[in-house]
Amino acid sequence: MRAPVTAEIVKAYANLPKEVPAALLERHLDAARRDLAGVTGPEAAPLDAAVRYPSSGPPGAVAINYGVESLRTELPDQCIYDAYYAAHAAEDLRLAGDGWRLTGTEPPTDKHPASLPGRFPGERSLWLYRGP
Repeated sequence: MRAPVTAEIVKAYANLPKEVPAALLERHLDAARRDLAGVTGPEAAPLDAAVRYPSSGPPGAVAINYGVESLRTELPDQCIYDAYYAAHAAEDLRLAGDGWRLTGTEPPTDKHPASLPGRFPGERSLWLYRGP
């Protein structure tokens, strides 16, 4: 993973005067990041993005049928359920009390899923949502 570009790095690289406000540079950097992501796609694989999902990643239990062992390695303190059998995963999440479902099948929009797109054609996109 690349080191993040900061306002200080841009100032030093472009030999900008100290009077240029860092907040202004940060706004321009944010816009550039969004534009670049729109052209190149996301930098992280969908499974990696799920691990680093906002709000400190998936809390509690996670049911998934794609990359189970990878997720168990990345999140050793959390319960990772293999959702090969969807009914078993739903029951595991119900018993856990709270959890996330990470799936390669787009769920209904009423579940308010977070889309974790693939980086290139052929890489499976994932959806993350609360509940079984």
